[in-house]
Amino acid sequence: MENHFPTLDKAKYCSLLGKNLSTLRQQVNMSQDELCTRLGFTRVALSNFERGKQVMGWLCFVAIVLFFYLDDDSRNMMVMMGIIDEDIAFALDINKRLKKPTSLKVK
Repeated sequence: MENHFPTLDKAKYCSLLGKNLSTLRQQVNMSQDELCTRLGFTRVALSNFERGKQVMGWLCFVAIVLFFYLDDDSRNMMVMMGIIDEDIAFALDINKRLKKPTSLKVK
């Protein structure tokens, strides 16, 4: 199985998502408690991610990105924020393509 992750700066993406997590939550009118319940995180951890006191791990990043990816507006915000780019879209196979995409389409 081909590994698509070796060149990704995972810490950069995780930090970027943490800094923008509150904005994404507000986009879908969701409290910290509700997001924690849906994703299985503690409220303390989520609060720490949002305040920059703790950088989330890669699996948390993937879970949160996939959760917000389902909402068109949140997905577009993540693209504009740089949380989702061509490398992330390809690595997570969220464009359902076999080859690396040449560009992301934002609605």
